[in-house]
Amino acid sequence: MKIGIITFHFASNQGAALQCYALQTYLESRGHEAFVIDYRPAYHAQKYAAVKNPFVIGRTNWRKNAGKPFSKRAVSFARGFARAVVASVKKTDKKRAELFSDFDRQYLHLSDKYGSLAALKKDPPKADAYVSGSDQLWNPDFLDNRFDAAYFLCFGEKPVKKLTYAVSLKEHYTEEEKAELKKLSAGIDALCIREENVDFERTVNRQVTVCIDPTLLVDAAAFSEAEADRLVPEPYLFVYGLENSEALDEAVKTIATELKLKVVNGTPHRTRLTFPCVKTFHYGPRQFLSYVKHADYVVTNSFHGTAFSVIYKKRFSVIAHTTRGKRMTELLRKLGLSDRIYGSRQDAWKQEIDYDAVYEKLSRLRQVTDTYFENNL
Repeated sequence: MKIGIITFHFASNQGAALQCYALQTYLESRGHEAFVIDYRPAYHAQKYAAVKNPFVIGRTNWRKNAGKPFSKRAVSFARGFARAVVASVKKTDKKRAELFSDFDRQYLHLSDKYGSLAALKKDPPKADAYVSGSDQLWNPDFLDNRFDAAYFLCFGEKPVKKLTYAVSLKEHYTEEEKAELKKLSAGIDALCIREENVDFERTVNRQVTVCIDPTLLVDAAAFSEAEADRLVPEPYLFVYGLENSEALDEAVKTIATELKLKVVNGTPHRTRLTFPCVKTFHYGPRQFLSYVKHADYVVTNSFHGTAFSVIYKKRFSVIAHTTRGKRMTELLRKLGLSDRIYGSRQDAWKQEIDYDAVYEKLSRLRQVTDTYFENNL
């Protein structure tokens, strides 16, 4: 079958780019012709542009703080505006954006570009099926503080099958959002989410399948073509975090000191570490794969930092993210790796991981995905 994937493939985010590549690769391994619907709505694309419009970024911050006092919204707008101006003047985001664009062009099979849902509806890409996913496509916090019907596949001819795959949800929806979720998802033939969510299942009142993130559907060999060469010659600990955290800092300090490892801080949001480290920020998916593959140890509070540690069979420790930690702890539980949460058990970080046992569990999770697509494509 010819299958079009719609997701956040264009985001300058390691997980977003690589989960799309992995789903495309997985579907092709099953004999399908997979491609990526190059949907880049202006409100979202501007966030990852090489040169950002400060008014658009400020407006996004303003909308994110809806319901808060005017003063707080004004400060948030001003901060977003100022950061966009500084980034544009210093060109701090330009190199990073270019690396992600290069990856998209080289490794994703892209359709014609669509800048709006109206354009998608007017001339939808030809396919036998559309798949929405993975990533947080149904979380308004990652969009324009509202749902985008394009990610509910509200386009295309009726004969085209419409499925989701491992869509990640907002943890709590308002009653108004629940009503809209149910309405928008009604036209989708099969629903698949990434994390268990009983409230969502009650809301849509339909069968919902829970499947693993696309990156975990394929082995490390599937990413070998996209990997950059080794970037750090000496042994090192790679840090990939999405927020400042005393626990992350403590874990890095303890593990790097005991193992006598150089620290490479590859956190995308300039996470601060007190331990001496080499900071790298302007890198793309190919370099990310290399950093994880060749690391002697990984410390992360990112879901995809966790996923790729498993994919490359690394020694690693996880510090749960304060607002997005559930997906990490749930994945670790399913793989029998809950002790990889730093501090859960004294000195557990020193223990070797039985990856034969981990991959036996992962194989069963992959079978759920195989069955889902076999039954619905």
